[in-house]
Amino acid sequence: MNFEKIWITVKSVSTIAVIVGCFFIVTPLIGQVMDYFNAKETLYNEQMIQLGQGIASKRIEYNNKLLQEQIKLLNKQITEEVKARDQQIIAIGNIVAQLKQDFKEQVGYNYVDKTDASKNYSEVTIKKEIDMGKGEKDEIPWGWAMYSPNIKGEKKWTTGTYPIDLYTNVAIGEEDGKGGRKDAYVEAYMTSKVFDKDKDKKFPIDIKSINWVEKPPKEKSFMWNPRFSLGLNIASDSFAAIEASLFSYGRTKGDMDWRFLGVGFGANSDSEYLYIAPIEYNIGKPLPMMENLFISPFIGMDTDNETVWGVQLQIPF
Repeated sequence: MNFEKIWITVKSVSTIAVIVGCFFIVTPLIGQVMDYFNAKETLYNEQMIQLGQGIASKRIEYNNKLLQEQIKLLNKQITEEVKARDQQIIAIGNIVAQLKQDFKEQVGYNYVDKTDASKNYSEVTIKKEIDMGKGEKDEIPWGWAMYSPNIKGEKKWTTGTYPIDLYTNVAIGEEDGKGGRKDAYVEAYMTSKVFDKDKDKKFPIDIKSINWVEKPPKEKSFMWNPRFSLGLNIASDSFAAIEASLFSYGRTKGDMDWRFLGVGFGANSDSEYLYIAPIEYNIGKPLPMMENLFISPFIGMDTDNETVWGVQLQIPF
């Protein structure tokens, strides 16, 4: 009699677990189905946000047509290299920077040759004043001019430019880390190695505009996707199980939100089980180090032809 009470209690707890499991599965499914039918293509074309000297942010445009147009404008060498590596271009960024023409002249030195006056000259170093941010300014060596007063003809003036290295750093920020709003953060700066005192300095460049185009993320869809998984089935007698599901819903075959029509086989020390899991929800995405962990109700039979049902956790591979 006590055994019957225990069995009734176990069945009641299992029933509650199945109901709770179905609630947690069906509720987000309804929300995702509504989002799926209400989804519209969104193009982002907002004004640039100036975050600081040489750093800017702009919303990324999801527009496949615009991306293809931008690809046509790329250097042919780039597209050939991408093709040779069997890759696809999924994003293109265009950055326009602006350099202010506020040069300063500084006399370097005068050279006098005591034996040949034609070799006398004056050298002028041309520097560009840069706003380093926070009210600080500095000067980067830009070019030079040399004047030889005693040379006849048009060779009195000789000019040249100093080598300047240009750099851009691009960081893509995502709102929730899983396909939400995106921003492109761009830093542009110059460096000069002409003089030792300037070698470790980053001279910011004012960013005038930025346009970032990215291939739209693949829409979620139902797909034929046979997948095996291992897991634990929790019922009156818990057991380990291996399962094969037939369909899934998500962006890709690996990025699944739902699995459907799972058929599994399990066993413990007392019995063996054959069961089905009609629908499974991925609760692993928000969890750290657990991208795919599915929860679902199941129902089946053991080797004694007794009905068994409960809740299971499955990890696909």
